[in-house]
Amino acid sequence: MRKTLLRITLFGVFSMWAVAANYSGKLLDASCYDQQKKAESCGATNNTTAFALDVSGTVYKLDTAGNAKASDAIKNRADRTDPTKPQPIEIMAKVDGTEKGGLISVDSIAVQ
Repeated sequence: MRKTLLRITLFGVFSMWAVAANYSGKLLDASCYDQQKKAESCGATNNTTAFALDVSGTVYKLDTAGNAKASDAIKNRADRTDPTKPQPIEIMAKVDGTEKGGLISVDSIAVQ
């Protein structure tokens, strides 16, 4: 009985690690960040193809699918529809996904 209860408890603990989480922060150009190691000078742009997310000083890279979703979200964000508005210097994002080893497997992303 104890072994069964222990297995169930361990299964529950380990399965919680695989649950998707929410991350909010500044969207970065991952290639720039890899070279400079400074989030301040590596904001994402419309031409960025590899993305990272700076969440309170911790930088996570996005997976391949996440890079595609981020690129689409940047190109289709609401503030681009009005050419008279100045483009923001920082692009903030909310990402839903699962993090493992500094890489987020993105389920969804919304840019602001």
